Amino acid sequence: MKQSLLFFLKHYLFWVLIFIGFRILFLFSQSQSLGDTPLTEIAFSLLAGFQLDISTASYFAIIPFLLTIALIWGGDWIIFNILKVYYLLILFITMILSIGNIIIYKYWGTLLNSRGLAYALQPAEMLASVTDFQLVSGIIVLIILFFLMRKAYYFYLHPALAEINGTRLQRLASVCIALPLIVIGIRGGLQLIPVNESAAVFSSNKLLNEAATNNLWYLGHNLKQAGTTNKNPYQWFSDEESIQVVASLYAKKSVPDSIFNMNHKPNVVLILLESWTADIIEPLGGIAGVTPNFSKLCKEGMLFSAIYSSGFRTDQALVSALSGYPSQPNNSIIRFPSKASQLPSIANVFNENGYQTSFYYGGELGFANMYNYLSVTGFKTITGKEAFEDDVMNSKWGAHDEAVLDRQLSDLKKAQQPFFSTLLTLSTHEPFEVPVNTPFNDPSEPELFKKSAWYTDYCLGKYFEQAKNESWFTNTIFVLVADHGHRLPLNRSFDDPFIRRIPMLIIGNPLRKELKGTQINVIGNQNDLPATLLSALNYNHNEFPWSRDLMVPSQNPFAYLSLDYAISWVHQKGNTVVRLDSKQESQSVDSTENRIAKAYLQQLYKSFLSF
Repeated sequence: MKQSLLFFLKHYLFWVLIFIGFRILFLFSQSQSLGDTPLTEIAFSLLAGFQLDISTASYFAIIPFLLTIALIWGGDWIIFNILKVYYLLILFITMILSIGNIIIYKYWGTLLNSRGLAYALQPAEMLASVTDFQLVSGIIVLIILFFLMRKAYYFYLHPALAEINGTRLQRLASVCIALPLIVIGIRGGLQLIPVNESAAVFSSNKLLNEAATNNLWYLGHNLKQAGTTNKNPYQWFSDEESIQVVASLYAKKSVPDSIFNMNHKPNVVLILLESWTADIIEPLGGIAGVTPNFSKLCKEGMLFSAIYSSGFRTDQALVSALSGYPSQPNNSIIRFPSKASQLPSIANVFNENGYQTSFYYGGELGFANMYNYLSVTGFKTITGKEAFEDDVMNSKWGAHDEAVLDRQLSDLKKAQQPFFSTLLTLSTHEPFEVPVNTPFNDPSEPELFKKSAWYTDYCLGKYFEQAKNESWFTNTIFVLVADHGHRLPLNRSFDDPFIRRIPMLIIGNPLRKELKGTQINVIGNQNDLPATLLSALNYNHNEFPWSRDLMVPSQNPFAYLSLDYAISWVHQKGNTVVRLDSKQESQSVDSTENRIAKAYLQQLYKSFLSF
């Protein structure tokens, strides 16, 4: 009996040490973000999540516990070998998920969750985000790491497993003692409420709290929550109260004058710019010289200066820009075909008004259910990477922006007018590899990002110079808007709302002369584009209830930003953060805005469930 209990104690100590080891790797990967954080506080983060570590180790103990019950009736050799395979398999899974957590956190600023796991299930797209060197070196690191973990298992835990012996009665007694310990461990202790993420909160520094949180426990809990899509987890008020609050946000005070001069239906070209943050747009206060061609276009168009993306991934941006539907903190509606098919779409509106609709992208359209969403929401012609020759497939993601922009221009020469054509760029995506020389040659991440943005901007400059020679150009409206922002090149914190501030520009001959070269400073979201554009074209936009016409004056302009663990509410007084993960809620700038933000999310998620 003593050896059996000793094995379980060693089981717990082994896994706690493994978790601490990965915590050290996590903190090392975020060393630049730690700055002058006291070393004592960093060290405490290694043990602050002890309850979650014990809970996770207790889940891992369930299979060994069940197999030790079988030991009561013998079969030691077979059971011990099954346990050995089990531990090595769990070690491998722990390693993959923990390293994946480190990578996800670097790019998304959140621990690995159900959304991140969904992306990981599409490895071709994940691998496209890394360089060949990163891939090879990563594989080598994984092999070395698993070798060391395997050695640790054979040195420490396996001998304890092999020493389990005793009579049948003694083994039964050890099982009876181990069972309540495992149950208590899973709950994280004897407290009234089972352990949750709050157990790892010890600091005002979000990064240290994230480091202390056991990433495996967090992932399991998040998967459980994400699986519940028939209940609104964001229910703060009565339905009537939240409806009233949200309705006041969209109340129309007046009917704006059209921003276009139109004798007949204009063509519309929408260009979604991958990862273009306002930090690289000089007219928006960004770094000079990164996007000079876009800056020139701003002098000819109408630039919205306070636009934010509601989401932080491209699949969220497509739904936001094309369907006027904001992103959700714990789900992406595009991944639910039955829900996505019911969304409104500006492509369908244009179809109904006699337009030819098309979509262009140099990458994989199967990623994140994009092709299904585009096809069911009205795009008649959809062009992906399969349409490009091998000689232009020089990006890990597919065809670079120059080839895709050229393809769209070539097709529009033959297109029946009026047309609505959307193009999604990709060259400003990790690993930021471009096929031309640029003014930015430093190998650091911020410079690589600027290099890729400069290249896309170069492609845009060439695109517009060529488009001006086309017969359809003078009757065409161009809308350029980013799909989402980026932490680079300023290495912004993921909690900083300005990481989601993006450019939105309307340009073209139909734009009224007095609006050219102007800035519209109203706070808004990317999902406000459908109502703003359709209203300006005198098309009905009532089926876009989450899209607001930015040309209509508002008493309370706002931007909604969703994160996995919180939402931000940008308003005229500042920014209000509402935490969603049971951790301490950030102090609000204004309690009224806090109430509005909560009511908004409550009704948004209610609508998500209703599709």
